[in-house]
Amino acid sequence: MTGSDAVTELKTVRSREEVVGTMSGFLKGRESTKRQVLSRLNHLRNTFAKSPYFQKHEVIGSSILIIYDDEKAGVWMIDFAKTVPVPEGVSITHREPWVLGNHEEGFLTGVDNLIKVVEEVPTVKSRRLGLFSKS
Repeated sequence: MTGSDAVTELKTVRSREEVVGTMSGFLKGRESTKRQVLSRLNHLRNTFAKSPYFQKHEVIGSSILIIYDDEKAGVWMIDFAKTVPVPEGVSITHREPWVLGNHEEGFLTGVDNLIKVVEEVPTVKSRRLGLFSKS
């Protein structure tokens, strides 16, 4: 994050409040950025939920990359190295609880939870000061 030390102790972030606090620190109250991140997360979730490829593969160890600048925010799924096909005849939802042998990894559950966390992040309406606008 610009102007901040890197957050390196994410293993100590355990409660929902701590996750929301960490995401709040990342988004810095930017309402527009929050809206863009939520839009991209919803798009990612919907795209993967409908994907025939995704319905036949378990995704282990992937990550969500979120970056933004003063104008745009982006959200991408990265780290596909451990994406493997599920056995023939097995269907997965990416939301069912994991039990030995069911190949559920919870990817969509994770995205659903990330969306809920970002929705909880407080924002400050951006106010641009300029020659032709009043705030």
